[in-house]
Amino acid sequence: MPDYTHPIVEWSPELVRITDSAGKTHEGSSLFDVARDANVSGAVVLGLGRRQVFEKKVALPNIPKEEARKILALRTQELFPLQGLDIAMDFEFTDETTTEGRIAVAYATPAHILRDALAAAKSAGLKVVAVTPVALGSVQMAREVGQSSAIVVQENAQGITLDIVENGKLVYSRVAHHSVDPQQIHSEIARTFQTAGMAELPVVSGLSVSLPDAPLPVRGTSASHLRSVLSEIDIKLPEQVNKLAEKKVNDRRRLAMLLVCAAIAGIAMITMSRDDQAKAVKKEIDKTSSETKRLTNRMDALTKKYSNVDEKHAFVVDGFEPKQHLSDVISTASNALPAEVWITGMSLQRGRPLQIQGTAKNSLQVGSYVQNLSASSRLRDVRLVFSNDALIEEVPVVQFSITAHVIGNYPLAEPDKKKASR
Repeated sequence: MPDYTHPIVEWSPELVRITDSAGKTHEGSSLFDVARDANVSGAVVLGLGRRQVFEKKVALPNIPKEEARKILALRTQELFPLQGLDIAMDFEFTDETTTEGRIAVAYATPAHILRDALAAAKSAGLKVVAVTPVALGSVQMAREVGQSSAIVVQENAQGITLDIVENGKLVYSRVAHHSVDPQQIHSEIARTFQTAGMAELPVVSGLSVSLPDAPLPVRGTSASHLRSVLSEIDIKLPEQVNKLAEKKVNDRRRLAMLLVCAAIAGIAMITMSRDDQAKAVKKEIDKTSSETKRLTNRMDALTKKYSNVDEKHAFVVDGFEPKQHLSDVISTASNALPAEVWITGMSLQRGRPLQIQGTAKNSLQVGSYVQNLSASSRLRDVRLVFSNDALIEEVPVVQFSITAHVIGNYPLAEPDKKKASR
């Protein structure tokens, strides 16, 4: 189980925050500078920001975790909105079971984001001993007020953070625009439950703003509570997972060789002490040598198999990585938002248009958003599909849908099938 008791580095491309062993927080744009100012060195826990991690509940066979990981790895592209990207992920089982299997919660992030964070930590002289969503600390915040299931609401430099904890597991997390209006915060809480497709839960508030309907206040942040969380989550890059698998093979090889050597040594001792059993001993030595050769051949085959992992991985990335990263498209769509326009849904598939659903205060703001998207060099053919007036809690709003073509988002071509020879 990962050790979360070290200083916590909460990392995102825009902001770095370090919570030291005393619970004091230091933040800035450079991990090197923040670590120096906080006088933090050596081992740290890397906590990825909420906008860098996706959470997903999934049913898996009730088998050992390492075996279940192989099954999950085949489904990451369909489970997470990261099509065509190299993915770093980890998961943990819950106590819930269904007819489809045992429910697990998986956490994934684009591998290039994790590589950037690890490179920044290395440059700052820090040793990352575990990688986890920083929102996982909300599990402990809910537990401190006697709740195993709740929504934990906090605030940071990015805005209002909302983390849903279900039966002691972090199952959903998002960041909303910063607000000091309790009514607006309650609206964001309701929207979070709706987006996650879950019934409402008790509200645990770490806000400086008093929420009348949130009688469960708690101090601190998810980062400061993370060191008390008992979890097996440690997100690793694909190459790290492959290296660990190769290490296990090498460990088995060494164990097998030690067992063989021990067997040969034992047989040699028997040979010296029991001359009358010399023929039987020789037979056993020959048998052991044959088994040793078989094991060696098997180990060589495994070594050759794992040596090709990096080459195959590079081939897959070259074949499937899109011209634009999904994170860049999402950033473009988010940065183009005018004031009082909110995205409620977004989807993008390989070879398909970008689809955006949202809500605005009026039609002029929707038109302004369409113009902003049309001005982006990453998009073309921006089109307003519909714009309908609606009421949300007696407040008039405009609900809209926009489609746009993402430059370079082409479908994968199906390879030509070879004609059978006659």
